[in-house]
Amino acid sequence: MQRIFILDEAHCGYKPGGCFLANLFDADKESVKIALTGTPLLKEERASCKVFGNYLHTYYYNKSIADGYTLKIIREDIETSYKEHLSDVYDKLEHLVQDKEVKKADIIEHPSYVNELGRYITNDLRDFRKIQGDDTLGGMVICETSEQARRLYAYFQEEWEKRQLKPIKIKLADGTVALYQRLQEEHDNRYSHRFQHAADRF
Repeated sequence: MQRIFILDEAHCGYKPGGCFLANLFDADKESVKIALTGTPLLKEERASCKVFGNYLHTYYYNKSIADGYTLKIIREDIETSYKEHLSDVYDKLEHLVQDKEVKKADIIEHPSYVNELGRYITNDLRDFRKIQGDDTLGGMVICETSEQARRLYAYFQEEWEKRQLKPIKIKLADGTVALYQRLQEEHDNRYSHRFQHAADRF
């Protein structure tokens, strides 16, 4: 029997001193191993080719754009006012780091920083929807840590709940009571936060 191991996102999850990759290779030394990755590691000690062998096939970002499978990344600077707010928050927290009251890694997870970032993302999404004339547009937030992702998600959920309206009860001429749902639906479409969260390390 010939086993074939297919590893997706092969640039993640293994370190020179770790045991996962060693266990995988020892599971069946005669197996065929095929690694898939969009961002192969190039450093000598962790080079993907050194671990898994030569490339079987390569497909580049610009080719994927030309084929229509990938959208071109457009970089936009953060609005100046929010950049200043975030910088102020970061500087204040960094001062605490220098005093060894908190770790530097905790800055981006601190409520002050997360809330300011969440406020900017929310307002930016609303403005984008207005410009495009489409209230169904959403976005993806890439977080530096899983904890930051959780806290941003909590912020978005809290903001969403604040904006919920209760259905309006209307008493009709025959004495029955009806709930006016349309206003609620319009409100939901206008203010809903359609975000996906991803952390680049867990």
